[in-house]
Amino acid sequence: MLSLEKLTEIIIDSSKTNNTGIIRNLEIELFDALMQNKPITVVTGIRRSGKSYLLKNLYKKLLSEKIPRKNILFLNFEDDRLNQYLTLNGLRSIYELFIANTDNNKPVYLFFDEIQNVPEWEKFIRTLYDSTNHRIYITGSNAKLLSREFSSTLGGRLLEYTLYPFSFKEILQIKNILFTDPFTRAENKEKINKYLSDYLNYGGLPETFNLSKKNKMVYRKSLLNKIIINDILSRYNLHSVNLLSEIIYFLEKNGGKIISYRNIAQAAKSNENTIETYIGYLNTAYIIEKLKKFSWKTKAVFDKNKKFYFIDNLFCAEATVEKRMENLCYVHLLQNYGKEQLYLGRDERGKEIDFIIKTDKKITAIQVCYELNDENLKREISSLQLMDKHMNNTKKELKIIVMYNNVSKAIPENIKIEQLKDFLLN
Repeated sequence: MLSLEKLTEIIIDSSKTNNTGIIRNLEIELFDALMQNKPITVVTGIRRSGKSYLLKNLYKKLLSEKIPRKNILFLNFEDDRLNQYLTLNGLRSIYELFIANTDNNKPVYLFFDEIQNVPEWEKFIRTLYDSTNHRIYITGSNAKLLSREFSSTLGGRLLEYTLYPFSFKEILQIKNILFTDPFTRAENKEKINKYLSDYLNYGGLPETFNLSKKNKMVYRKSLLNKIIINDILSRYNLHSVNLLSEIIYFLEKNGGKIISYRNIAQAAKSNENTIETYIGYLNTAYIIEKLKKFSWKTKAVFDKNKKFYFIDNLFCAEATVEKRMENLCYVHLLQNYGKEQLYLGRDERGKEIDFIIKTDKKITAIQVCYELNDENLKREISSLQLMDKHMNNTKKELKIIVMYNNVSKAIPENIKIEQLKDFLLN
């Protein structure tokens, strides 16, 4: 049986953190709501994106606000000391031990990290929500952490957030490199270009920042294995590690291309239904995202043709540099606009716009290429001009994102050329 002394040790160890790092935008938002009653706060995202670190910073913030330590239950459900308590009854026994020793005159905070490891955890959280005024924070590494039933039952009493890997801005901030105006960007040009190259090749997962190139790839393999085994095979009772690995390899080699489930099924020697199901698992584990096609005629989504992108460039390190660029631009747009406003543009002749961002105010079309030259300039401009053809009366912005070069050739006045680093920092 778990003792109070042992539980206290687990809480202390789970909440420990160093003082390095930056305060991320999501932390600021959660800081502001820390002292408010309810609703439940849910943070999901890929493993190692910083969810645990975020909770630890919230914990430290509470201590600075004079919340007693005995009123904060902080549990990481990947701690092996909790293995025998990963049940509904086990979770309740821990809570009852904790709550018996709290200060009734102060608010109670519950932090549950990687709670998906506890079967039926939703029943426990729902009971607490209905019967107490505790402030509850939970994290998980699955996009479908919350069942449809749980979400509908609690309705507007949930605040759901996704924590993504670090953006390029955040990487420069953590490296103490100034970039907010033209002068500091010029002064720090060499450093900015160096970290841009690293970000392009290896992404923004924080544990990779100080690793060598070789160890970054070792880390990638380890992380993918962890996600495949813990978040997919175990969760969905699957057995085919090889098929998941083959799908990831195929998507990495074909990044930025229009792909059907049939294409992948043929390459992996499987069937379309299985591929669609496994793609769904990779999506809920935050490895890949699907970009849907925008319909010019109905201005609606058409799902037959799609592209797939990785949530972080660490997972597409074997792709061409231009496709890594495209993936990086997708991640940036996803973080800033969300997947519901982000589309692929393509007409019946196969002419393609890499990204379309549709907001209430305007539509933005973006082409991505490593460099503009005599061979591709006409093609890239022609693709963007689909917007003029199909959406002549719509407020729009047209952009071409390039890696390094400034274009000296004449281009239409309504098309903006932007270097990749400026696109990521503006």
